[in-house]
Amino acid sequence: MAEDMISEKEKYIGKLENQIQTIEKILKMDVGTVVNAELKKKLRSIKTEADTVLRKLKNNEFEIAIVGLEKAGKSTFANALMENNLLPTKDLRCTFTSTRIEYSGDDEDDSATVSFYTEDEFNNDFKDKLRKLGIKNYNQYSFDTIDEKTYMEIYTSKVSDDMKRLYGDSIHEDILAIIRNVNSLSELLGRPPISFGADKINSGKLEEYITDESKARAVKEVVIRSKKLNEMKNAIIFDVPGFNSPTELHKTQTLERMKSADAIIVVANGVSPSLTGESLKILRESDDEGNPLNDKLFVFANKIEGARDIRKNINDTRDEWISKGFVKKENEHRIIFGSALAHLQAANLDSDSKKRVLRSFQEREQEMPNGDGVDAMRNILAKYNENERFEVLKRRINRINSDILHTFDDIRSGNENIGMGHIYSQEQMRNAMALVDDVRSKAKDKLLDLRKKIRSKMPAEQPLSKKIIQYITENVTTDKYGVTDEEIENARKETPYVGTHDDVGNIDSQIRKNKFKEMYEDFSENVINIADDDHKKYSAQILDIILDSMGVDTNSLYYNELAEALKKEIAAVRSDMISDDHSNKLYYQSLIERFSRYLYQILITSRYNEDRLREFYDSVDNFYSLSIFYRKPNCKDDLAYINIAPKDQPLCMMLLFHHYLNASDNIRKFTDEISNIAGLRKLPDELSNIIEKAFRVTGGNTGKIIAIITKKFANASNFSDSFRINLLKQILSQAVEKNKPCSVADKESFTTYYKNYHNSLRGGKLYSVDDFKKDFDDDIKILQDVLVNAFVRAVSLEKPFVSIEVKSIDDIIDYIQHNESFRDFVSDNYYKIKDKETKHFDKERRQQEQNATIINAINGMLDTLTN
Repeated sequence: MAEDMISEKEKYIGKLENQIQTIEKILKMDVGTVVNAELKKKLRSIKTEADTVLRKLKNNEFEIAIVGLEKAGKSTFANALMENNLLPTKDLRCTFTSTRIEYSGDDEDDSATVSFYTEDEFNNDFKDKLRKLGIKNYNQYSFDTIDEKTYMEIYTSKVSDDMKRLYGDSIHEDILAIIRNVNSLSELLGRPPISFGADKINSGKLEEYITDESKARAVKEVVIRSKKLNEMKNAIIFDVPGFNSPTELHKTQTLERMKSADAIIVVANGVSPSLTGESLKILRESDDEGNPLNDKLFVFANKIEGARDIRKNINDTRDEWISKGFVKKENEHRIIFGSALAHLQAANLDSDSKKRVLRSFQEREQEMPNGDGVDAMRNILAKYNENERFEVLKRRINRINSDILHTFDDIRSGNENIGMGHIYSQEQMRNAMALVDDVRSKAKDKLLDLRKKIRSKMPAEQPLSKKIIQYITENVTTDKYGVTDEEIENARKETPYVGTHDDVGNIDSQIRKNKFKEMYEDFSENVINIADDDHKKYSAQILDIILDSMGVDTNSLYYNELAEALKKEIAAVRSDMISDDHSNKLYYQSLIERFSRYLYQILITSRYNEDRLREFYDSVDNFYSLSIFYRKPNCKDDLAYINIAPKDQPLCMMLLFHHYLNASDNIRKFTDEISNIAGLRKLPDELSNIIEKAFRVTGGNTGKIIAIITKKFANASNFSDSFRINLLKQILSQAVEKNKPCSVADKESFTTYYKNYHNSLRGGKLYSVDDFKKDFDDDIKILQDVLVNAFVRAVSLEKPFVSIEVKSIDDIIDYIQHNESFRDFVSDNYYKIKDKETKHFDKERRQQEQNATIINAINGMLDTLTN
């Protein structure tokens, strides 16, 4: 065995030993108040299995179950496998009870032992059969007092057709067989085991306890020890009754043996494919989580010499077992074809002196892929035991671990109902009910106050909007998201065409795409978190309100325990108390998507050229809708936007023209410059309006206008103020008329204008990296402006927040007022809520505390199974 497998084997032995020790400690420490009789019985059953697996691992004990239909040749195959003709192999039903076969020892002769059920064991099983049939007074009968006539009258009149259909004839036939053989069975029940030495093992007496129904039903187990099993010394072989045995007990024994076995050999009919209904049913039932059937199944297709077309039958048999999922495709070598009787006759171990089967087999031996199959099966079992069985045992050990933990699910989930029902005196019950009413009244009033506070505070103070504005102002900035030289270089490497070293080429699209993902995810996540943080703060306030209504404060002995338990209770209507509930976040996400995503798309994703106009027209309705929310902080008239045509809305213009960014400051500088050149201290409003129009229609490119004004006023020392004003009006009006853009509503004309506008910006120069960086910085500044001055007002996060919180508080109030679960919570935790008043609790209270101590100790032990 490989060194790493030995190490892992030791690890799993330690795991099993820990499982066994844990069960033993739990059984010893508890006096029956937490772990009841049923739970103890289950724990002992799990421990028995763990002991068995531990013994197998330590001793390399290999358990093989030989199964199949009656008369398929199971016992003959078992005899061939151990090279000894010890098991009965008659044509009639042979195996009536499970037979255990093991190695006797190198110096030991063959022997056998037959052990019997006690009378109580047998009688309890008999009564259980009556119970399964639905006979109500089954306990008054026993196997040796009820006669066949009485039983048949009960069966006919009191057993329903449903029960008869459910169990078929199996239980009914079992009961009849027991009644008919009551005398012979009674003589054997409770009898000491019978031993058979080498001289008596083949006398025929042993065979009676395996095949004779009048005796075999009383047999608990037959153990045969053979020294001829020296090639499989570590194997324990079980020859069990057939799948189609009419005896219910035998079906149960067969199923249990298959589940516990390390390997299952199905002796099938080699003459033709033979997966019948009985076989399919028990094979599927034998599969379980710890031991998947197809991991440990082997097939011995027996009596192959009798097949008409051996080659076809081999292919059909393999297809049958693989297609039904009992044998994996990669394990088809586990399907062995042969003849157990031919093997016995070749070894002179069969009573047929003419050896008819052997001669028939030898005539077709060249068609046999595995010879007589017995040695082939023995070899493949040895390899499986050496290399693969450990994986099966590992899964079984892990399943045992899960079974132990699952047995204590209630305790591990914090459920203290096991042995901890709170028993109160009548006075305490009255006090508990009074506490429930008091808590409901106080909690309702305080929760209504909180709801009122939320509804008034949020719209008036707008704390969420202020936090969002602060986040945007501090984070949607050129310092944080401006294009870096490193990003330029990385984009150059990834972009097929980049132009000259000064030319942006195609990298701006790549960078904008990356920036959009980064910036938009940051923005949406942080805005959602702003709302979620306040939501959590109100959750904490709600929890404090209910605890305070109970009279529980941080100085209370059970404060933390009650707080955690109350979170789980309230989670029924406010799930974020105990989990990361995403429903509110998804709602806020949809709002953010609606009012901000297309802003990021047009300003961050689309390039500052005709692409931006296309993006604008694709979402023009959204932009117009959002534009009505756009207002600067110093805007005093909330309805000022009504006087502005949609095409002239500042937000729409800002998205399309960079010069609208900080336009008021630039217009003031432009105005001051004109005033200085013209020698005018104060300009009339009419002239100021014309100056603003000239600035906007030229896209902020005012150099030509300044040059014209400078030239015209070169010799203006003798001009009057009125003349100077009129001259400025003329120059500026001509500039406005010359550069006046067409309406955005005229898509075709405006597209041409927008293209020419950008061409004039570039002046035929290449679009450089510096140009791109500047444009992207301007886009970020515009995005910040629009988010602060339009998005925040449009999304108005306080409105949906208030709606969600008010609905949640109303639900909690309703839950507290009317739900029986909350009443039970307060009542069950009365002694914790009123711990000071109930210090001198009665005997039941002390028992509960003792139980809690036991549960904590059990949890500590179970934790060792999970670590």
